[in-house]
Amino acid sequence: MPKQQPMTVTTGPAPAGAKGETLIVTIAGDLGINALVGPAGQHSGIGEDTALDKALADRLSNPPALVVVDLTEVAYLASVGMGALLRLKKKVEDAGSRVHFVGTEGLTKLLKYSHLDKVMKLHPTLESALAGA
Repeated sequence: MPKQQPMTVTTGPAPAGAKGETLIVTIAGDLGINALVGPAGQHSGIGEDTALDKALADRLSNPPALVVVDLTEVAYLASVGMGALLRLKKKVEDAGSRVHFVGTEGLTKLLKYSHLDKVMKLHPTLESALAGA
């Protein structure tokens, strides 16, 4: 079994030349039960207290017009991770902002198989996410 990769979350401004105010959220590593709720797995992952929710709470309390979530470095995505991404999307949209997701071909395929492409704006590159905004 491959070694788990710890989840990391970083945020920063969009590259120069991007339209409008944009926040880039980069998530890397594993988005599974151990990374999000701990090895004890005592939480169902349904609430808003996973590691991802906590890591982004302050940055998304008043998001800019566009938030781009870069998932290209995500090594593993479980259903609990999908739930956390959907909560992130809802939080951003409830604040009146837009959110786009960037993922590898494999990750995008997984999200499409889960029919999440119906509710998430998916892009193959950061550049296309910024241009499609």
